[in-house]
Amino acid sequence: MFKPLTFNEIIRVAELQIGLIRGLLGINNVTLTATPAAIAFIARLGFDTQYGARPIKRVIQKQVLNELSKMILDGTVDRDAEIEMDEKEGKLIYRNR
Repeated sequence: MFKPLTFNEIIRVAELQIGLIRGLLGINNVTLTATPAAIAFIARLGFDTQYGARPIKRVIQKQVLNELSKMILDGTVDRDAEIEMDEKEGKLIYRNR
């Protein structure tokens, strides 16, 4: 039996996963920053008492990678400028800084 992760530990997992995404985006010269509110939002969505932090990857795929890709392709955000991910009104938002 494992000790359940604390919310602070889940936030750390979310930070690490977003760090991996930032590295992958950096290979393509896309700079992504994430506010603490965005990280906490991902941690809340990706935490499950039964599965721990495992669902975080799925949340990141849907809420970050899929949405950010769409916004870059449709020109909502400029891939050549730093992109900031934040949380507002229960949603992740992306904007150029």
